[in-house]
Amino acid sequence: MSSESENSITFVTFFNVYKYRVMLFKLINKSAFFQHYINDVLFNYLHKFCQTYLNDILIYSKTLKEHRTHMKEVLNKLHEAHLQMNIDKCEFKIQKISFLKLLIFINDLWINSWKVDLIWSWKVLQSLTYVQIFIDFCNFYQWFIKNFSKIIQLMIKLTWKDHFFKWTEICQMIFEELK
Repeated sequence: MSSESENSITFVTFFNVYKYRVMLFKLINKSAFFQHYINDVLFNYLHKFCQTYLNDILIYSKTLKEHRTHMKEVLNKLHEAHLQMNIDKCEFKIQKISFLKLLIFINDLWINSWKVDLIWSWKVLQSLTYVQIFIDFCNFYQWFIKNFSKIIQLMIKLTWKDHFFKWTEICQMIFEELK
């Protein structure tokens, strides 16, 4: 853990102030903490030529020359933050990648085919919990669905506290349309 991050988990007692010098494995929300940390480290590059999700870093560029520059910048920032990469898990100069449940190509974005198969295999949503899971799943893919917010409205109504859960033909039609 870097010295700048020590203040994030500093605690004060009656006797003294204590700072951890390493990341605690039992630190609550360690994933969120790490995500925040990696976003801070790479803040100047995010959404310009870099995306992060926990320990996955995606660097994208228009040209190979630009890509080399971007890689050097990201690697330097990681080095400055005393973060290491496992070179065996790295891929360089690739034309397509699976990242956050999506297939990313040079000029295109697709849903992973196994996800599509999973969606098609879903049957009737028989409980509130399944409807909530389905809505959450659809939210991730909403940019692939034209008029998503209009289509999903009835499904969302099924999750309201004061609304009686009843799966109707209209619900099934909406479900099929979203699939």
